Formats: sequence, C-alpha cells, structure tokens
Amino acid sequence: MEKIKEHFYIIILIFLLLLIISIGYYFLYALPNYNREKLNLEREKQNEELRIKKSMQDTEEEKQFMEKLEKLQNENKLDECLTKAQNNYINNWENSCKSYSNDMSDLYTY
Repeated sequence: MEKIKEHFYIIILIFLLLLIISIGYYFLYALPNYNREKLNLEREKQNEELRIKKSMQDTEEEKQFMEKLEKLQNENKLDECLTKAQNNYINNWENSCKSYSNDMSDLYTY
C-alpha cells in the first residue's frame, strides 16, 4: 500500500511538473510570440492602409494637376481664338474701309 501511495505521489508530482512547465511555456514563450506576431500583422495592415491612402492621394493630386493643365490649355486655346477673331475683324474692317474708299473715289472721278 505504501508503494502504491509513493507511485501515486510520484505520478501526481510528474503531472504537476508537466502542468507547471506547460503554464511556464505558455506565459514565457507562446503568449509573447503570439502578441508579437499580432502586433506585426497590425503594423503591416496599417502600413498597407497608409500606402493605399498615399496612393489615392497621389492619384487625386495627379487628377487635380491634369484638371489645372487642361484648364490652362483651354484658356490658351480661347486666347488664341480671340486673337484670331480680333485679327480677322481688323483685317475685314481695313478691307471694308479700302473698298468703301475705292468706291467713293470712283464716284468722284465720274
């Protein structure tokens, strides 16, 4: 009976040692590694979100730049068009005046 008690205590002691070792392993190694990996994943996720946000911002800035460029090009086209119209008006006015002047001089010569 004494031997059975000793074996029983030894088995319980071994079981308790395994339990203590398992708990120690969990708190000293497994849990910190899990938290470190979780933190790394969160950092990667944040970095990815920042990269996407920056990419969207770059795209928006590029879009705004293209809109400004297009606006300037349209203004230049309008300015060119107005200049041509003004030149045409001046040329037509001069031609009209010359023809009117020629018509008037023809009237005085007869």
